[in-house]
Amino acid sequence: MTTSRWRAAKLAAWLVVIPPAPSGAEANCPLPLEASFEQLRGQPRYELEGALLPAVVALWPVHPLEALLARPDRATLFLRPDRTLVVALSREGCLVGSFETDLASLLHALRLAVGPAI
Repeated sequence: MTTSRWRAAKLAAWLVVIPPAPSGAEANCPLPLEASFEQLRGQPRYELEGALLPAVVALWPVHPLEALLARPDRATLFLRPDRTLVVALSREGCLVGSFETDLASLLHALRLAVGPAI
């Protein structure tokens, strides 16, 4: 990917990257997940973690090192009325990153990770 495409991809994504907080430090959580997505409260919401998480994190348009340092432990998917997905990556309830994707890209990534069952 060329440098200009990489920069365009980073600018096109709604992206928040926060340095890792010490574990067990809920008081140090600068962006709680629930407060960050108040405007999407009534929209359908899905939670992914465990074996499915790496497939979702791979869609995050950041440098792989940034994704590794963020160490998300959960992905929360919000389905907007226009059928796009907002993916919120969190660690211990604190937002570490977010981006938008379409349903087809997400299902393709999950199909590659899990197999043809999806």
